[in-house]
Amino acid sequence: MKPGRICRLRAVFCCIPILALSFANSASANENAIDLDNGAASEAGPTRLHPIVIEHPTTLGKVTTGLRDAAGRAIGIECATCHAAGDGPALAALAEAPKDFHAGIQMAHGKLPCNACHSPNDRTRLRLASGETLEMGEVIQLCGQCHSSQLRSFQHMAHGGARGYWDRTKGPTIRNSCVTCHAAHAPAYPLVNPAAPPNDRFLTAPHGSPAPHSPPPNPADASKQATAEANSNHE
Repeated sequence: MKPGRICRLRAVFCCIPILALSFANSASANENAIDLDNGAASEAGPTRLHPIVIEHPTTLGKVTTGLRDAAGRAIGIECATCHAAGDGPALAALAEAPKDFHAGIQMAHGKLPCNACHSPNDRTRLRLASGETLEMGEVIQLCGQCHSSQLRSFQHMAHGGARGYWDRTKGPTIRNSCVTCHAAHAPAYPLVNPAAPPNDRFLTAPHGSPAPHSPPPNPADASKQATAEANSNHE
């Protein structure tokens, strides 16, 4: 074998351990890369995201009673109180069960029947169009079946309101559930009287006195008013 070819082969074999070490370091770096969603540690230290907290009304999955607890929160009766079967049949299935218990619910949600959203086999769960059932706390997924544009806006923080921290490395973001703002059985907002316009302290003042910091009168306006009054007197 020629000396030049031997040198080239030696160079190749010498590079193999270096390349192997380089790939190993690359794999190790990928393992330590920041994964904000999973809160993985980075080379600079642990970086974690605080959760997005979805707040639900205290009466979710309950029938409202019109009563409030000591903290002012609405008190409701759990659906499972009457609809969940224990050792015997569910209370709602008994002949002596009250027939008008849900009479106070006002339905104004299209022409949807109860079973469109509530599981007919388990009233403590919601029902998707596919027949899959959900926990009451997953109501956003249920509403998003029909209200897809609102769901997209919600996912982009443009609908539903948000408070807390926008930067979730600093603290949690708190969002509203659909039924926090919209009544589940009558979601449309009722008509309300508009609020009074703002009282601008630079334009108005009490008792007809000139407003503080108001601009001085324009002489041209005073001249126009005097001319108009003079013309009206001649008429």
